[in-house]
Amino acid sequence: MEVALVTRNAEDMMTHFQDADAFQPQRLIGRQAAVHMGDIGANLIQLAGYKPEAAFKAMDAASFGGELRTGDVLTWLARGTRHLGKAVGFYALIPMAVPWGRTVAALVEECVVRTHGWAWGCRLTLVALDKMEGAVMYLPDTEGNSDTFKVYIPHRT
Repeated sequence: MEVALVTRNAEDMMTHFQDADAFQPQRLIGRQAAVHMGDIGANLIQLAGYKPEAAFKAMDAASFGGELRTGDVLTWLARGTRHLGKAVGFYALIPMAVPWGRTVAALVEECVVRTHGWAWGCRLTLVALDKMEGAVMYLPDTEGNSDTFKVYIPHRT
């Protein structure tokens, strides 16, 4: 039984090593699909200076900070301000100007500050995974306001 388990683990590890993106700092994980011009993020991808026809999308992504999944509430810093957003999907993007580079970004529904917490927003934005601080825990507001939620943001130095 031990030999079977070691063999299986070794095969799984070798399969992982054969993945071309296995050692990338940021990468899509799981099933990937090509981006079509009708997709929700295609227009944002083009506005951000990337080629939508060369982009791929997935439901999950990984970085040195860990794995991120669609539906996670993510936090990042932009211009000295902390932002929150709910992940809608993840994209591997090729810049128009430098076609050999690659960026992995999250498409997020940015959240807005309310008096008693945060609320789901309606603005979609692309945020590079290397700018992400990570996913945070959140709870729905228990005071009856269904569109707001509370978050726990750990102190980062």
